[in-house]
Amino acid sequence: MSGKVRRENDDDEVKDNDRKRVESNYVRNSSATTPKRIRRNEEHVEKELINEFSSNSNIELNPKEKSQGSAQLDNFYASFLPSSQYYERSYMHRDIVTHVIVTKTDFLISGSQDGHIKFWKILTSDYLKQQQTVATSSHSSKANDDQQEEINSLVPLPIQFVKHFRAHLGPILAMCVNVSGTLLCSTCSDRTLKMFDVLSFDMITMVKLDIIPLTCSFVDSSRQALSKLAVSDSQSSTIYIYDAKTLNIKEPISILSNIGHGSSVSIISYSSQYDLAISCDQTSIINYWSPTNIESLPNEILFKSKLDTDLFELVKRKLIPLALEFNNTGDLFALMGKSSTEKKLFLFNTLKGKILKVFDEHLEIYKQLHERLLTKQQESEEKKLNLNILNNVEYSRRLTIEKDLEKNQSIYSLINLQFDSSGTFLFYSTLYGIKMLNIRNNSIRLFFGTTENARFIRLALYQYNKSSDNNLNSTILFTTAYKKNRFYLFTRNNPQ
Repeated sequence: MSGKVRRENDDDEVKDNDRKRVESNYVRNSSATTPKRIRRNEEHVEKELINEFSSNSNIELNPKEKSQGSAQLDNFYASFLPSSQYYERSYMHRDIVTHVIVTKTDFLISGSQDGHIKFWKILTSDYLKQQQTVATSSHSSKANDDQQEEINSLVPLPIQFVKHFRAHLGPILAMCVNVSGTLLCSTCSDRTLKMFDVLSFDMITMVKLDIIPLTCSFVDSSRQALSKLAVSDSQSSTIYIYDAKTLNIKEPISILSNIGHGSSVSIISYSSQYDLAISCDQTSIINYWSPTNIESLPNEILFKSKLDTDLFELVKRKLIPLALEFNNTGDLFALMGKSSTEKKLFLFNTLKGKILKVFDEHLEIYKQLHERLLTKQQESEEKKLNLNILNNVEYSRRLTIEKDLEKNQSIYSLINLQFDSSGTFLFYSTLYGIKMLNIRNNSIRLFFGTTENARFIRLALYQYNKSSDNNLNSTILFTTAYKKNRFYLFTRNNPQ
């Protein structure tokens, strides 16, 4: 571990004892005033240019969006998210870090290019209180002041190293966790697949597959007794579904070879709310399927034929899917697609398969954004803006790195999308930093790490929702960076 920099919290904190009551008050009373300790929104930097809308773009995401209190509600949700434009800390691996993933059991798992996996415990206030109780019962003779000092010494640390595995002999291809956050799976090009128990941070199963895996995903909900793991073949369009606890590769639960894919499947994403999996292949085909009943879709799906949807939009535009992510409720999913001339972010209605919004993410858009921000800065020289803006030299350097990154498909494909728990904000890495996009009003809430010397790649957003206290590691945005052997932490704390 290195790069530990002590930070001070310069942002106001929400200390409401009843978060649900406050949230409901915002919805019921459009004229409600912002709570005193909730920071007002000062980070709107630029309205996003939306060049295209589908014919269904007038469908509202939420019937209450037009209320006057919607902006205050956005501020309320943002108060439980990272807000510092600079990373608070960084932690090392021996080689380039390629994967980070967080679990509902308050663990972070990081993986590097040399096949090593590290487990980290996220130090929440409840966890520290529990440790204090154990320490008190075990060392009753110890003075109370000394006990408190020992606990307080842990508070500045967002995470704590737990265990290190030399899991694979080559680069990690994919890592995934199940819905409950108790199982972790990792795959490698050497055909090995390894399963870990997260809570005991132990490797429980290791198998040698008959295929070279491309991606993997758990496709079961916490309500189901059987834990299912879907693994795609890098040399065919077949998806294999295994019992994740036994991993009997000779007898998979299902073999999906006729669900409509024409090439190897690069993305599998699962929504436990609808027991629905969406898979995308390298020829831009998108398919819905249910792991429980392969022959039919869940009853909630509102279309009978894909011809009634916008699921062929990537094929029409010749865009290769890069990343797909459901929001918490599963009724929306975001999809990033790219070609040599275009890069688009689509927001889909899951049940209808219809596009709600399209955001242009091509490099030309960021060139326009950069020019507008420079102009805005020049026009407001006397008034200091609450923005981090790249100069022309730094922007040119970033552009060179971006073009080099696009040539490295194995790294570029690691870019992912992350919704916050409310489904209001979407995080993803860009040339200009990590973008925090408000999908309700199509505005950029914030760019993280714009002036940091790193091109951030893969993200993992942690939100601790078991307590209304958000002053201790309640929200952390973990991220990897291009050709860096570190992962970085963005929080609500600014650098000291």
